[in-house]
Amino acid sequence: MGRPGKPIDPTESLTSCYGQKIRTLRESRGWSQGELGKKIGETKDGVSRLELGKQAPANGTGKLLDQVLQAGDYFETHAPLVRKEHAARVPESARSLIQSEREASRLRIYEPGLITGLFQIESYTRALALAGVRAREVDGVWSERCRRQAILDSESAPLIFAVMDEVAIRRPIGGPGVLKEQLAHLERLLERPNINIQIVPSDAGAYCGMTVGFTLVSFGFGTDDVAYVEGPVRGTGQFLHRPEVVQELRDMPDLIRASASSAAGSARTIRSIWESL
Repeated sequence: MGRPGKPIDPTESLTSCYGQKIRTLRESRGWSQGELGKKIGETKDGVSRLELGKQAPANGTGKLLDQVLQAGDYFETHAPLVRKEHAARVPESARSLIQSEREASRLRIYEPGLITGLFQIESYTRALALAGVRAREVDGVWSERCRRQAILDSESAPLIFAVMDEVAIRRPIGGPGVLKEQLAHLERLLERPNINIQIVPSDAGAYCGMTVGFTLVSFGFGTDDVAYVEGPVRGTGQFLHRPEVVQELRDMPDLIRASASSAAGSARTIRSIWESL
C-alpha cells in the first residue's frame, strides 16, 4: 500500500468528506491509488487529488466511483455539490471565463508569450505557477485549468482558432523535457477537427497585437461577442464588453494571422522544435 496518505479532515467540508470516503473504501479493498485510477479512468495523481479535495470529480466520475466502490449512489449524488464547492474557490473572473468557454460556439485566442491555458499540460502549468507570485496556489491553478480544459472533450466543444508567437513554443517552461511533452500534446490537439493552431514565426518582425494576449468568445448567431484579457496575476483578468473595443479586437486575429505561418507550416514548426529537444 506504500506510505500513509496525507491526513484528511472530513469535517472541514463536503469536499473533504467526499475525498475521505474515496480513500476509506479504496484502502478497505487493498487498492493503491493507481489501481483505483485504472478502474475509473483517472491517473494515480488524479485519485490523490480527489481524495485530498484538490480536484472536483468530472462528469461521470461519481457514477464510476459508486460502481467500483459499491457505494450506492453516494458519489454520483454528491459530485455536483463538490464541484460547486470547488467553483466557489475560483476567482470570479476565472469562473466567468470557464462559463463563457463552456457556452461558446467559437474561441479566437492569441498568446504572445505562453502556450494558451486551454492547451497546457499539467507539468507546464505547474512549472509556470511555481515561478509566479502565488506559488503556494499551484494546485488551485491546475484545478482551474482542468475545469477549463473539460470543454475540449465535450460533445459541444467550440471551434478554437489559436495563434501563438513562436516565442511561446520555444520558451522551456519547466525545462526541455516538459516543453517536449507540451509540444507533443499540441500535435495531438492538431488532429482534432475543431482546433486550428497557427504560429507567428520569430522572424516576422513587428505585427499587430504582439504585446498582450486575449480571447474573443463567440456564442453564436444573434449574440454579441465578448473579449477576455489576461491580468498580470491570477484572478485579475477582465472581460471587455464595450462594442467599439470588442470590434477593434475582433479585427486583430485576422491581422495577426496575416503574419503567422499556415496551419501546415505551423505544424512543421512545432515538429521541428520538438525534434530539436
